[in-house]
Amino acid sequence: MTYQDLADHGWYMDTGATAHLTSQPGALSLTQNSSSLPIVTVGNGSSLPVIAKGFTSFPTSSRPLYLQKILLCPGILKNLVSVRQFTKDNSCSIEFDHLGFLVKDLCTRAPIIRCDIKGPLYSIKSPSPHQALVANTIGTKVWHCRLGHPGNSTLRFYRLLVF
Repeated sequence: MTYQDLADHGWYMDTGATAHLTSQPGALSLTQNSSSLPIVTVGNGSSLPVIAKGFTSFPTSSRPLYLQKILLCPGILKNLVSVRQFTKDNSCSIEFDHLGFLVKDLCTRAPIIRCDIKGPLYSIKSPSPHQALVANTIGTKVWHCRLGHPGNSTLRFYRLLVF
């Protein structure tokens, strides 16, 4: 495994996982430390400690998808999504195929998000952790026009009027 693999911010669907797992505190929107956190047993039989839990969400065009009760486990190499917990928390179903998977609303069967695979694992599209705010500067004259504020010439005109 390379360093690039370890720095992976993707979330991978795991039909065998009983909980969502991450080793990256920055992947969680809110963390909660607790003394009653479980020990995670991974596929090779080893046990890993959990230091906190939290949640995050994935924006989609129709509605956000939530990952609740994510366990922060420093020994995990990939962010794992428990398929069972994900479908339960989001009232959805997942259809897997050789190109990726489709998340559908459980009641309406309407597609929520399609995720195509880029490699051997099924990963869900996640917001980039390297997002930036992009803005441009607009002059005060434009804002006066947009917001309906009177400009200098209008203010001078009203100042001359006697009420």
